[in-house]
Amino acid sequence: MNSIVHHRREIFLLSLAVLGLAGVAVILTATRLGAGLSDDSFAYIKPARDLIAGQGFTLDPAFPPLLPILLIGFGFLKVDPLVSIRLVNALSFGLAVILSGWLVYKVSGSYLFGLFGALIGLTSEILIDVFSWALSEPLYFVLFLSSMAGLEIYFSKQNMRWLILSAILAGLAAITRYAGITLIGAGVIVLLLTNRRSWSSRFYRVVIFAAIAVLPISLYVVRNIIFYAKPIGSRNFIWQFPSISRIQGTIEGILTWFIPGRFVHGKALLVGGLLVGVGLAALLVFLLTHRPTGLRIIGESIRMPMPLLWILFIVLNFALLTAGTGTFGRGDPFNSRYLSPCLLVTLMALSCILAKLWSDRLRGFQAAAIIVCLLIAGVYTYRSVDWVRYLSVEGQGFASSRWHISETVAYIRNRPDVPFVCTGNVGVYFWTGTLYPSISSFPSPVEMRNYLRTNHGLLVIIDSMPPDLYNVDEQQLFQGMVLKERFSEGSVYEVQP
Repeated sequence: MNSIVHHRREIFLLSLAVLGLAGVAVILTATRLGAGLSDDSFAYIKPARDLIAGQGFTLDPAFPPLLPILLIGFGFLKVDPLVSIRLVNALSFGLAVILSGWLVYKVSGSYLFGLFGALIGLTSEILIDVFSWALSEPLYFVLFLSSMAGLEIYFSKQNMRWLILSAILAGLAAITRYAGITLIGAGVIVLLLTNRRSWSSRFYRVVIFAAIAVLPISLYVVRNIIFYAKPIGSRNFIWQFPSISRIQGTIEGILTWFIPGRFVHGKALLVGGLLVGVGLAALLVFLLTHRPTGLRIIGESIRMPMPLLWILFIVLNFALLTAGTGTFGRGDPFNSRYLSPCLLVTLMALSCILAKLWSDRLRGFQAAAIIVCLLIAGVYTYRSVDWVRYLSVEGQGFASSRWHISETVAYIRNRPDVPFVCTGNVGVYFWTGTLYPSISSFPSPVEMRNYLRTNHGLLVIIDSMPPDLYNVDEQQLFQGMVLKERFSEGSVYEVQP
């Protein structure tokens, strides 16, 4: 019997490793043109590039420091951060797939549903999209999942070394993304409520976990206050309760995690209410028809540390995003990028619920579990294949295909001694290595024209980044300017002689 169990475990671990390698391959394929680049990517790429080039190391306090520090490590191996961040993302996705599958197995006790949890993470279109951008989310996923895994082992073995390791990983997650503080908060609450120890012993462990976990972010915040007089730079928590339209949009986005968008667009509240009603009705039927078993399952779930940790993690994330409506995502904190950690944890929890319905052999519910698994796997696979195919051809952001063949960028690169002023100057930086001033860098168009006239410079307008994005009036901007070159995706102007 032991040999059979050992054999199953080996097959499970090998299968999990294969899914992890598939995850690496998926992201490498999706980022064939490079990891997606945005304005936020600049805050991670430029500090690493500057230090590698011996030009100092300046961190924007609005962004945590761990990702650029990691990219510097690759720089010592002569790997440009634009290349290394793609590798980090691919490896991170593979590890996230493995860790999510392992956590589902540990909570559910099912090898099969552990693999299912890893599979739906692997085929999630939203997660593939998030891991395809040159941002801090991919690294954050690995760290918060690793911290959760450390807590899971701690609760099973009651070994302080695992608690300390989990705290270290939670602290690193918080200096990868500020939202990582939600994991620390969730961990503290779980340690208080689920430890089978005296209250004094629980408080002792909470203090150890919290002290270690908050130390890195505390030091970084103190550094920001000393040098910039602001704890998190330009970010400020602005309480603004979400509007009805934003709540509806959030519900719609969450529903599309599981339902094709055409079924929910414009009717999110109706579909969401219907699903909640069906879910509550199913729960009631479940409790009425399987009362002893149902109550036992619910009781066991409440007493388990990891399901409680997942619930608290999701709740605290939503609370943080709600509190920071004016802080995150330029006023849109409930987009798929910021909600993606909640998505993965929800998928893990769903896999455990389906595993429980299957393992207890409850009449009728096994068939329901199979149907749900097939539907989710089918929808996710269809979406992900289509999305990866699109990304591999078109790319994203400043790494999209049109930037690869940009005549405007080529024009700028061939004139390294000319002082340009650009719209989309961050995108131009990724392709030229030079950060040119933006039109918004000047108090007025007159000041900009004086700068160009004095330095014999040129103005570049990228069509996808028009002046109105910078709140600059085009008529005032182009007054006294003449068109010098016109390309398919941009124009070059010079000051009228």
